Amino acid sequence: MKIFFISVISCVFSSNVFPSVTASATAASDYVWRGQTQSSHGASNQVSMEYGHGNFKVGSWVATLGGSNGSEVDLYAGYSHAFQAEGYSLDFMVTNYTYTENSAGNAVEYSIGLNTPYLNLFIGQMPEYFGVESASNYISISKDFILGDSGIALGLGVGSTSFADEDKFSENEDGYQDYKVSLTKKKDDIEISIFYTENDLEEDE
Repeated sequence: MKIFFISVISCVFSSNVFPSVTASATAASDYVWRGQTQSSHGASNQVSMEYGHGNFKVGSWVATLGGSNGSEVDLYAGYSHAFQAEGYSLDFMVTNYTYTENSAGNAVEYSIGLNTPYLNLFIGQMPEYFGVESASNYISISKDFILGDSGIALGLGVGSTSFADEDKFSENEDGYQDYKVSLTKKKDDIEISIFYTENDLEEDE
């Protein structure tokens, strides 16, 4: 069990005439993705840039993986649809995961997200799971709560990863659940977040 600290500094540029441009830089004590460290529990520097126009967006996200593991470079495209009912929307995304030092682990994910005032639902599907010839599905439910007048957001989330062909994975990784609790405070363009995350994978002896 470990607590991870993330500080985010973001700059947002927008225009009513031209497509919006959003950029961010992140310093993280660990890069955790769906309950598993991607940087061997080491620090990770992350940068992103996104272009949006109307309901469409395209962007890139880059993270260092620590040591000689190189970097992860994600490219994505998405479309968002807001319903007439306030607080309800759908997000459609395609994300390409690329690894500079391990191209065999490159992957593509197709996802859909449903956002509501009550819960947020995310469903993702990979035809191949990071170089393993097996499809993978991910489902998560999350919810943010604002704590009084503090401006601090409490985030709760749970996710489940499953594989179409479990025989191609080790016994301790034939599907798993992950859990996350976070506290986030944003002021102007600076966001600070502390979170705890865990999964139910069995540790290798």
